[in-house]
Amino acid sequence: MLSAKLGDNKFFCGNKPSSLDALVFGYLAPLLRLPLPNDRLQLHLRACPNLVRFVEQVASIYLPPSEEQLRKQKSERKMWENRLQKAEKAKEAEKVMSLRISTSF
Repeated sequence: MLSAKLGDNKFFCGNKPSSLDALVFGYLAPLLRLPLPNDRLQLHLRACPNLVRFVEQVASIYLPPSEEQLRKQKSERKMWENRLQKAEKAKEAEKVMSLRISTSF
């Protein structure tokens, strides 16, 4: 029923969040985000991609990331920066080798 009411809209009552959005988020967010002893309801909610998107969207707007999430993002960013540096070094080394080979003939 909630999924049908939300449809493809960002929020339940238009383009801006309303008190209804806050109420629905207050119920759905813990059901989707916290471990539950029985996951039937969680599985049912996850089968409604528009409700999952709604919860993620509202959370991204109103809930700041936790310290753990920030640390994880920073760590992942460092990992990708290291990979990029290695790839750039390998590409540069490949250029040098191809120049050496082409000038030796």
